[in-house]
Amino acid sequence: MSDHFILNDFLKLRVTFFGKIKLNLGIFKDKKDK
Repeated sequence: MSDHFILNDFLKLRVTFFGKIKLNLGIFKDKKDK
C-alpha cells in the first residue's frame, strides 16, 4: 500500500515538474517571438 502511495506522489511530482518546464518554454517562446 505504501509503495503505491509513493508511486502516486512521484507521478504527481513528475507532472508538476514537466508542467513547470512547459510553462518556462512557453514564456521563453513568447519572449523570442516578441
